[in-house]
Amino acid sequence: MPHISVTMHPGRPRDLKERLARRLKEALIAELGCSPDVVSVSIGEVSPDRWKEHVASFPEEDVFIKPGEKQPSGQA
Repeated sequence: MPHISVTMHPGRPRDLKERLARRLKEALIAELGCSPDVVSVSIGEVSPDRWKEHVASFPEEDVFIKPGEKQPSGQA
């Protein structure tokens, strides 16, 4: 507890994925105040032709930012 799962299109290099995973882990630890020892991060790939189907497979209440959704001003 907790786990972050990221899905992206194929083709990005492993070192970029490792950097992203570390940064996401750091952000999660900062926000939740949890121990680094309990955080895990996975990164999977889905081809562009399956992307819409993949995103649609998540329950709507679990998707906090939808594709194309703009964030309110002042938020990163």
